[in-house]
Formats: sequence, C-alpha cells, structure tokens
Amino acid sequence: MQFFISRVSYLTGISNFEHLPLMSVKDFGYNRLEHLHLKREAEKVLELGTRVANSCFVLRWCDQAKSLSELSGKNTPSRRIAIRIPREFGSAPERNRAKRIVREIFRHEKSRLRERIDLIVKIKPLANPAQLHLNYLRPQFLKLCATAGILIKDGVLHG
Repeated sequence: MQFFISRVSYLTGISNFEHLPLMSVKDFGYNRLEHLHLKREAEKVLELGTRVANSCFVLRWCDQAKSLSELSGKNTPSRRIAIRIPREFGSAPERNRAKRIVREIFRHEKSRLRERIDLIVKIKPLANPAQLHLNYLRPQFLKLCATAGILIKDGVLHG
C-alpha cells in the first residue's frame, strides 16, 4: 500500500490525500467514450467553441449540445477530449509522450471540469524539453481551464 501511495504522489504531485473526496477506481478511468473522435464533432467544437491559450496549450471547448453530441443519438459521457499535437512539436515518441501526459492530466482532473463539455487540447511546441513533464503541465492546464471558466473548485464554477 505504501508503494502505491508513493507512486501516486510521484505521478500527481499530491502528498496529502486527506482533502480529496472519496472516489472509486472507475472515476479515474479513461474509456473510449471519453474520446472526441468523430470528425464532424471536432469540427463543430473548432467552429463554435471558445478558444483560450497560454504558453503550453491552446484549449477549445464547447457545450455538447452545440457540438452535435445529442443529435448523434449516443449515450455520451459528460466530458470528452481530443488531443492535437503539431509535427513541429518533435519526433513521434515525443508527441506520443505528450499525448499520454495530457490524457493522464484529463483522467485525474475530469471530475473538476464542468459537465457536458467537449474539449480540444492542442499542445504548443515547448522551448525546453524538460517542460514535458506532468508536474509542469498539470498546473498550466488547470490555470487554462480556470481562465476558460470550466474549472469547478469546491463545488463552485471558477473562471
């Protein structure tokens, strides 16, 4: 058990877990339904969505009703994400690692995001390759979500 807690502390940067709400393992999952994978839905988010950017990310988000999710007749989850990385970012292994890190951030923080939204996250090329780390990118992502007004903190929507 101690190994698990130390591993989670290393990955998340959280050392005190007492303030976190009790959640099941399913709450931290990342399944296929949470992908925004239909081209027409991604195009709707890009067309109608709100754009917010910082030094690491460009975030486009849209309510699911606007992005045709309800019209498709599927039972969609409350939050979906698509990750885009330009080739200028680096080699294929670097792009894959960046995608894995963003998926991990989303997996852990999705409960703090507003319900029924679709997100498209574009990762900007980083000046320093050492910045491609979970402990650096997570606060950048959370600040961007707070700026966009989709971050929920203490049950209140911040932005």
